[in-house]
Amino acid sequence: MQLTHVQYRGAGPAVTDLVGGRVHVVFVGFGAVRRHIVAGKLRALAVAQARRLQSAPGIPTAEEAGLPGFEFTTWFGVVAPKGTPDGVVSTLTRQIHAWQDDADVQKRLSEGGMEVLKEISVQFRERIRRDNERFRDVVKTMRLKPE
Repeated sequence: MQLTHVQYRGAGPAVTDLVGGRVHVVFVGFGAVRRHIVAGKLRALAVAQARRLQSAPGIPTAEEAGLPGFEFTTWFGVVAPKGTPDGVVSTLTRQIHAWQDDADVQKRLSEGGMEVLKEISVQFRERIRRDNERFRDVVKTMRLKPE
């Protein structure tokens, strides 16, 4: 299949053009298209992660949809300056995890297609390291250059 990449200034205008029939497919976060999928205006083809979304279990993973090995997950995290005292980091971690346990927070995140990852700083640091290695290899393989 031949696709033409169209750059947008955010998911909103891309989804507007998809719903309006000006483009045929977009690659955006679930939260940007959820209401259109629920309303029957759009059809989700796949999620780009290793497992199905808890909030949308009917949408197959990219692998299940025929793209073996395709995974592109995004995450949000909290970082602090190097040298931040361990006690401060522990307090932040406890407070963030307590926030993540809140039922309303979980509901709102789930509606946006996000899932809570309760990681401590060592785990989060490893996630960042792995992603940097993975995307470094993608950039090198694709010979991408900054614009």
